[in-house]
Amino acid sequence: MGHIGRDIGTLQFNGVTARTGESATVTIAYVNGESPRVGQVSVNGGPPITLTFPHTGGWSSVGKWPPR
Repeated sequence: MGHIGRDIGTLQFNGVTARTGESATVTIAYVNGESPRVGQVSVNGGPPITLTFPHTGGWSSVGKWPPR
């Protein structure tokens, strides 16, 4: 998937579930050879939250969000 962020692309994850009373963590792997990109993420149709995806050092270097 390419060109996510900068108001030019979208990616949707459906069916994110957690055990009753617990939360689930979704880790997003990405590459970003430019300055930080900002995107909005919504889970299962909920309200969007804004995330910043930092530069990963090049287009072949993978980053993970949330950062570790």
